[in-house]
Amino acid sequence: MRRAVIGTALVLGLVILLVPLYILWLVWSGSGGSPPDGLLTLNMKDSTRLAERTPAAIAAATSRALFPDGTDGAPNGVVLASADTWQAAVVAAPLLRWVNGPLLLPDGTTDVGAEVARLRPRGVAALGGATTIQIGSNQPASAGTGTQIPGNNPAELAASVDDIVARIAGAAQPNIWLVPEDPSYAVPAAYWAAQSGDSVLFGGSPLPDATRRALERRGGQARIYLVGANATNEDLSRYGTVQRVVAWDGISAAVAMAEYRDEAADAGWGLDASRPIATHNFVLANRDDPLAAVAGLSLARFGKFGPLLWVERDRIPPATEQYLWKMRPEFFVTPAEGPFNHLWILGDVERISITTQGWADNSQEIGAYRFQEDGLSGLEMLLVVWVAAGFACGLWIFLHSLRRIPQMSAMMRATWTLLGLVLGPLAVWLYRRSYHKVPWMRHGQMAMWQRQGFGPALAASAMNRGFDGPLMLVISWIVTALGLPLLIFRGPVFWLGNSMMLSIFIAYFGALLLHWLLMHAAMFMEHEQLSYGQAVRRAFQPAFLSMTAMAIGMMGFMWWIQMMELMMEEMPTDDEIMWWGTVVVSILAGWLIALPIDAWLVRRKLQPGTM
Repeated sequence: MRRAVIGTALVLGLVILLVPLYILWLVWSGSGGSPPDGLLTLNMKDSTRLAERTPAAIAAATSRALFPDGTDGAPNGVVLASADTWQAAVVAAPLLRWVNGPLLLPDGTTDVGAEVARLRPRGVAALGGATTIQIGSNQPASAGTGTQIPGNNPAELAASVDDIVARIAGAAQPNIWLVPEDPSYAVPAAYWAAQSGDSVLFGGSPLPDATRRALERRGGQARIYLVGANATNEDLSRYGTVQRVVAWDGISAAVAMAEYRDEAADAGWGLDASRPIATHNFVLANRDDPLAAVAGLSLARFGKFGPLLWVERDRIPPATEQYLWKMRPEFFVTPAEGPFNHLWILGDVERISITTQGWADNSQEIGAYRFQEDGLSGLEMLLVVWVAAGFACGLWIFLHSLRRIPQMSAMMRATWTLLGLVLGPLAVWLYRRSYHKVPWMRHGQMAMWQRQGFGPALAASAMNRGFDGPLMLVISWIVTALGLPLLIFRGPVFWLGNSMMLSIFIAYFGALLLHWLLMHAAMFMEHEQLSYGQAVRRAFQPAFLSMTAMAIGMMGFMWWIQMMELMMEEMPTDDEIMWWGTVVVSILAGWLIALPIDAWLVRRKLQPGTM
């Protein structure tokens, strides 16, 4: 019987050790980047994917999404930039505002002419009624009347676009976004330019001549915004005011662009969570594929428009993830009141995996105001710390008892170790309270400790919870992992078929049987030298009373925290640290409820408190 108890304790200990590690592994590794078989759509609750394979196809799909057939909102013009270079699309970004039309990327295979014909642009009056504006001199012919913007290099193209913007707007725009020739910095700035119509110019050290001429034409009245540390090293104060959007890398540059706001100049998105009840939209693109990112530039101007954020195929970089969680929408009374955020995902699952999309989508799921946190919630962090402390405390109790209390039976050592795994520092305190400087004596083949005052009750209760607590934890997790059962009952007992109630019954009766027939029976066999049959009969009353009191406290608390408190957010599942942590804390609640019952059992000598 002793071997059965130790074997069961070993299994429980392994599960308690491995399941949290398994949950953390799921969090870090994901479930793979490919969509499951039979998936009918790559869209999710809060995200829409433009699942095309090429930048040209992504741009065309963006155009169709923003200007669907059957609507009256035809654009004035269509901007065309080569699909071979991201720089052309970046400098073309402000034209989306001024011609009120989408960006397309001709690549020689996508039928851009057909998309232009479908859009039926009305023409840009300031450009002689042109319906297409082609960036660069190597663009293929397109449908409609076209205007071509020349340039031998990116800086010259940007300056030429700046001239066209001044022509359409009636004057040169004072706001200038000076970017390095690095797409991770330049493309996020282009997204704001598409929304605002501000010009984008390429910097450098020295400053390109074309950029310098564009700045000089402002007559010292330019408002210059340097994106990143490498935009230029020159002193630009003679051209106007200078501000810097600080970022240590391209990923943080995208976040900084999303947050930056110069209210006086009406420059920047200003999405920094200072307006928690507003709706926000974001565009996610793979940081290693700038052409796919610029293909979605129209999403910065039309429809559910918003800034660009960089991700990777199989992960969301920490800066982006933290920002997304910070911008998570929140409600005060009911989720129906909103607001609701939305994500655009650029490209197929080879560019951004379905797992990455799922993580991002989850970050924008509307939640209760009181749960709003930056990234991992405070409650989840507390539970992670508690679980980690349990690992350390369980190991310490096992090693300490092995070396300093060798007279302790293997069964009691296993029970105390399990208690350390679930109750952490509290278990260490109970362990020390039960054995430190407490006299002991031999009773047959076992040691008995002569505890005083409330000590026997504390020790007996701790040893009970060291076995039945982990039993209920593990059984509950197995039931939840396999799928919560559901039964249909008619009449006033309908609630007995509730999935949560059924899982409680399964965990309670399963743990009661094992606790009674193994742990309690073995304890009485050792303590009172009884046969197994005698010990089973002797153990039933204390096992039933103690275990039932513990189950009432544990399951009552678990019902309250998961169904009443967390259900408004979303009831945690078996693969979330929130589920594991709340059940572990529920064991503590069960111990507090059962402690008076255990004290009564010890006082009536129905349960030993000397082991």
